[in-house]
Amino acid sequence: MKKRLFSSLALFSLSALAAVTTQVFDFNKSNDSWDSPSYWSGKISWASSGAMKLEATEKNGRFWGRSYRVSKMTDLAGRTYTITAKVKGEGKAKIGAIIYTKGKTGNDIMSYSWGDEQALTSDWQEFCYDVNMAYMKPFMLALCVEITTAGELLVDEISVGLNQAAQQQIDPRYADFVKTKTLFSQDFSKDIQGWASHDYWSGVLSHAAEGHTRLQSQLKGNREWGKAIYIHQNPKGFAGNVLNYSMHLKGSGKARIGCIAYQKDLEGKTLYPTEWTDEIELGETWQKIEQILDFSERAPFMLGLCIELTNAGEVCFDNVELFEMANTELTLVSLSSLAPIVREGDILPDLVFKVSEPGLQTVAFLPQPPATDRAIKVLANENGIANVATTGLAGTSTVTLAAKGNTVSVDFDIMPVSEYDAFDAVAQKIKAENKINVLVLADSLLDFDRGKNAIDKFQFWLDKYNPGQFNIRNAAVRGDYITRVWERMTKKGVYRAETYDKLFEFPADIIMIQLGHNDTRASSADNFATPLISPDKQQSEFKLVLDKLRQNWPQARIILVSSASQNHELTWRGATANVKRGRKNVVCFAIPKFQEAWNATLKQIADEHKIEYYDIYTEMQNVPNKNALFSPNDGVHLTQLGHRYFALQYLKYFANTMAR
Repeated sequence: MKKRLFSSLALFSLSALAAVTTQVFDFNKSNDSWDSPSYWSGKISWASSGAMKLEATEKNGRFWGRSYRVSKMTDLAGRTYTITAKVKGEGKAKIGAIIYTKGKTGNDIMSYSWGDEQALTSDWQEFCYDVNMAYMKPFMLALCVEITTAGELLVDEISVGLNQAAQQQIDPRYADFVKTKTLFSQDFSKDIQGWASHDYWSGVLSHAAEGHTRLQSQLKGNREWGKAIYIHQNPKGFAGNVLNYSMHLKGSGKARIGCIAYQKDLEGKTLYPTEWTDEIELGETWQKIEQILDFSERAPFMLGLCIELTNAGEVCFDNVELFEMANTELTLVSLSSLAPIVREGDILPDLVFKVSEPGLQTVAFLPQPPATDRAIKVLANENGIANVATTGLAGTSTVTLAAKGNTVSVDFDIMPVSEYDAFDAVAQKIKAENKINVLVLADSLLDFDRGKNAIDKFQFWLDKYNPGQFNIRNAAVRGDYITRVWERMTKKGVYRAETYDKLFEFPADIIMIQLGHNDTRASSADNFATPLISPDKQQSEFKLVLDKLRQNWPQARIILVSSASQNHELTWRGATANVKRGRKNVVCFAIPKFQEAWNATLKQIADEHKIEYYDIYTEMQNVPNKNALFSPNDGVHLTQLGHRYFALQYLKYFANTMAR
């Protein structure tokens, strides 16, 4: 399997591969406790010939199957382990691992790490994959096998061992940093995925059938060379981030990787500062090269990730990854509201942050249009308090405090006077004599844009006239539908299970549930004829969820909120265009007849369970310029205007019902 061997890197050096086997599963008598949970796909059995058999089954419109087994290894932090599997069968398969780490709040985080997908044959062959846990502190590792197409996979033996020769030497400046978030990864299995070589540069890019991208040198000027670039953007920019950029290389000649960190000067002119690694000599063996991009005191708004062939030859590259890294022992917290809302024309309040390391120098990034955010050094005092003045800021502004790769942002929402006063008038009607804890279960509409979404704005207005009286836990998860909510409640290992960590320890007084956006999606597989969740399924799943909630919080108010009325014209246009392009299993959201059926059933459920139902859908249908509330890219997710609208509706409902 390609990309097993690592050698000379920009920041570390590795020698030949030499794995010491520490655990072997031979399947001579059984499946050795390997499992395929029901929330995955696949049928697992034991073959009398002495092998584990994994058959692909259909789930969510495709055939696949996955099985896993927790390993016994404990010394994992920063290590590289080699997984080797003896396999045969029909279809395609891959091997990999689940890496378990702890989040800042002590929650469990699962990260999947996969090798290349390869074709199975009727003869036994060996799949190998190196699980590199540099910049990670795992507490557990699980081995995985997956058949990715229709067919069946036989595994005769699978082993895992410490690769002593492939232990990455960490740059001492970042010895305490760990990987916190993957921004993107590319394996080039189908195409070059947005990489380009500009005419004013040199080189020819192409996609190799083996599943990587090739850059060949060209003669330009008086030398042969080649350069390619991939543009990566983040709506929030990269102020204060520390990033790790890496890829695997092989070929002939010399190559290096680098990054253009796009910034703007005081006049708004774009600057292109570029940083490169040292060159490495290419050969027939895959090598891993990495670059640390430290923006602790900079605020690029866009990154150009580059690879350059510096002389005649060609370079093949694959497994490109960009991830955030930070010293997670440090914590940064805003003691100010994360989403302060200010009446247009008023002075912005100064900000107060708490740093877990007193006396630490932090960096505050303040908007300076049209220039890139300016970096101001802020020293935390002996109590860990860092004060940031906002003098001169205007408009909708984001202020970020950063230290050691950690960032915390405060998003000011500068609201027109008439709109601000409308919110204010409603907020004054809400009176809370005692502390009220609010639990929110929802999907991406309330999960996206955290820090400045509808729930954050709702919290701001509740706090204005009832400071400290409302405590909201926003447990919304993007992609959620009622079945997945139930599965997460019962710890069945669904996506972002950690969002519900200690959920039932939260002292909820009010529980708001707003779903129906993913539940009502339809697929081209049946010509968009049925929603994902039928009314009968909606009834049965809500009964399970509501019974569980009522058992844990017998006195809590439960409010079922209808789905939103979204931009169906845009979602339908996009779905039908994708069908015409020949794409399979195209999904369409926001189909009115399905949403209206969902809401009617939701009202019936609320009546049967004697709980509250709040209809946000009906009024939304007639909102002037409704489409401005939703993203022009998908017609589903909320813009800042949409978040404001939702926050105001929640405020109105609370103002009208707090006497209950």
